[in-house]
Amino acid sequence: MKITSGQLSVDELVRRISTKRMSIPDYQRPLVWPNNKKRLLIDSVINAKYCIGLIYLHKLDDGTYHIVDGQQRLINLYAYMHPSEASVRWTSANDGSPAGEWATKCKGEFFPWEDLKDQKVRDSFGDAMVPVAEIEGTTAEVIEQFNRLQGGVGLKQGEILHSKMCDPWYPMLTKVLDALSKKTFKTWHKRTLFAGYILAMSEKRNVKIKLNLGGVLEGLGTSACEDVAEDAVKLLGYCEMVDKELLRLNGKDSKYGKYQAETRYTILYNLLYLTKVNKNHLERVVAVLQEHFALPLESAKLTEDKRSELLTSSKGLLFKRKTVDFSSSAYHDVFLPIREELWKIIPKRDERRAFSSEDRAKMYTEASGQCEGCRAALDPECWEAHHVEYWEKGGLTELSNGQALCVSCHKEAHRSGESKVKYTKTAVDLSKVAVV
Repeated sequence: MKITSGQLSVDELVRRISTKRMSIPDYQRPLVWPNNKKRLLIDSVINAKYCIGLIYLHKLDDGTYHIVDGQQRLINLYAYMHPSEASVRWTSANDGSPAGEWATKCKGEFFPWEDLKDQKVRDSFGDAMVPVAEIEGTTAEVIEQFNRLQGGVGLKQGEILHSKMCDPWYPMLTKVLDALSKKTFKTWHKRTLFAGYILAMSEKRNVKIKLNLGGVLEGLGTSACEDVAEDAVKLLGYCEMVDKELLRLNGKDSKYGKYQAETRYTILYNLLYLTKVNKNHLERVVAVLQEHFALPLESAKLTEDKRSELLTSSKGLLFKRKTVDFSSSAYHDVFLPIREELWKIIPKRDERRAFSSEDRAKMYTEASGQCEGCRAALDPECWEAHHVEYWEKGGLTELSNGQALCVSCHKEAHRSGESKVKYTKTAVDLSKVAVV
C-alpha cells in the first residue's frame, strides 16, 4: 500500500464530486454529523483560521476515487456549495445512499454558500486548501486502513460489520437491510448488526450463533449465497406480519411490546425459521404464539406462576438483558414447547428443498429435454424441477416426485395445479371455440 500526501482546493474536491470522480464506497459508515459540526466546518473554511483535517482518498485503477476518511466533511462542503443539487445528485449517484438521505434532510438547514454577500469571501472559500492523502492499494488494505482511522470516533458494532462484509457478503447484507423497517429498527448500525445475524444464522442453519459482532462474523465465514439472502428476506417479511399482529392483539405496553425490536424479531425469526413456515401458515402461527407466549407473559403481571416454565425462565432470559443470547440452553428450554406447538400445525417437510444436480440431469433425460407441461424444448440452463406433491405439503425431494417444467409452466402449476397431480398444459382447440 502506497500513501502520497498533498493539497487540493475546496473547489477541486467539490468538482470531483460533481463530475462523479469521487464517491462513497460500500464499506463507509452513514453520515452522522449534527448541524453544529457542519456549521463549525464551514466557519473553519470561511475564517481560514483552523485546519479541517486530512482527507484520505483511495485512488482506483480507472482514475476515480473512493472517500476513505472525510466523507462527512466533503459531502458537507459539497452540499454547502450546491444546496439545490445535493439531494438529487447524491441520491441518483449512490442510489439512495446515506449521503443522499443526509443531503435531503440538510437542504435549507444552514446558511448556503451562494448567499454569502462578500464576493471575496465566496472566492476564498473555494480557493481554501485542504490536506489530502491518496492511497494506492487493494480494497482489503484500504478497508483495514479505514477501520484504523476511526480511532477518534469509534465505529459501532454494526458499522464495523458493514465495512468487514464489503466482500463477498455485502450485496446480500444490503438485501436484508432493505427488508428491515426503519420505523422498527431505528438506528442504522443496529439494523446492520441484526441483518448480519440473520444471514449468519440462515447460512449455518444454527440458532446458537450469538447476536454480536464476533458471533456474526464467525458464523458467516467467507462464503456467500444469494439463496440465503432471498430466504432471509422472505422470512423477515413473515416476522413483520406476525409482529404487527401480536402488537395489535396485545398492545405496545404489553410485556411482548416492551421487548426491543431486535429481541422480538430474533425470537420470531428463530421460531419461524426452525419450523419452515410459509405465508399460508401465518394466521395459525399468530394464534399459537398468542396462546402459548404473549398471553402467558401478560398473566405474569397478575400472578407469579411458578409452574409455568415460560413465565419463570423468560423473566431472567429476556427482561433483564438488551438482546437474547440464543446460544444459551435457557433460550431452548423456554421456546422448545412453543416450537412443538408450531410443528403440530405445520406439515413436516423434506430437509432437502432443492433437487440435486444428478436428479436434475436424470429428470431432463427422462423428459427427453422437453417441458412435461407444454412439451416445448427446455433450455438446458434455464428450466425448473417441480415437486409433483408440493414440498410445502410434505412432498419429498427425490426423482420419483420430480417433474421437468419450463419456468412458465412451473409458475402455472403452482397457480392453478394440484398437489400430487403431474402438471400438463391443456391446449385449447380453437375450432371448438364459439365465435360470438
